[in-house]
Amino acid sequence: MEMDMIEIVGFTAGGFIIGIIVMVLVTKIAAPRLMIHEEKSPYDFDTTVDTIRRK
Repeated sequence: MEMDMIEIVGFTAGGFIIGIIVMVLVTKIAAPRLMIHEEKSPYDFDTTVDTIRRK
């Protein structure tokens, strides 16, 4: 049973599209945990720096 060129191109394109979808899903799930989370300090700049230095 020999595959003709259209089947080979179809499987290749299908695999490529499935790979892109899987990559997007994995990135969407993993990326938020890999980001730096920022929080606004309730203090002014100098107080925040002093607090960080003391800790």
